[in-house]
Amino acid sequence: MVDPRGTSSTCPRCGTKLVEVGYRRLRCPSCGLEADRDTIAILNIEGRALSQMGGALASPTAPQVTDVSPNRWGEPVNRPKGTLAL
Repeated sequence: MVDPRGTSSTCPRCGTKLVEVGYRRLRCPSCGLEADRDTIAILNIEGRALSQMGGALASPTAPQVTDVSPNRWGEPVNRPKGTLAL
């Protein structure tokens, strides 16, 4: 169980105290991260949970488009790496 106290007041990226920049918007003066306070809380809760389980929070990455093959009409189709054509 993760204690939610303080999860919307510290930066999930660097741990610095956040400053309010608008209605429910917070910004980190150190690294520049800016987001809605609920989004920040979720990232911090996720980080705490992973930390408790011995993992680390990894930044998500977009899928890389590497497979270019024609569809049934001969037009190129881009698919993320690792996906199969049906």
